[in-house]
Amino acid sequence: MINLISGPICSGKSTWIKNDMRPDTDRVIVVSDVVRDIVKSNDRRVLQDTAEMAGRIADKITSTIKSTDIHNDWYVDGIRQVEIIERLVCNFGFYNTRLKWIDPGLAERELRYNLRNAEKDKSQNFHQAEIADNKLGVENVKMVALAWASKI
Repeated sequence: MINLISGPICSGKSTWIKNDMRPDTDRVIVVSDVVRDIVKSNDRRVLQDTAEMAGRIADKITSTIKSTDIHNDWYVDGIRQVEIIERLVCNFGFYNTRLKWIDPGLAERELRYNLRNAEKDKSQNFHQAEIADNKLGVENVKMVALAWASKI
């Protein structure tokens, strides 16, 4: 199973994955790590200015999964573009993928952002990061996730 985990910034995606996965067999791909590898930067502004790279990101995720034991469950942490979801579903099939949307609410996410004090967040405050996430299309992913959930 390929688990596509999405949500806005600081929604708890990584924590949800840690609680859901089997650490001995399941594997995680963090989308921001894939992007960081492509753009060779750790700056949030650079990482969020990658809308045109959705195809490359999806291809790299696909090749990573296919190059290992496909029988393990995979978690893809932090998808913010519908095109990535579409490509992964095309590559692995609808019934082999699951899309999970996580969002505890704006106030909780802003608190988490400010408390984590991550190096990658130094170039933007929470609201700037939120706007950049929305430009990538995270709200469109939310609509797809809600529609997906209603079909299952």
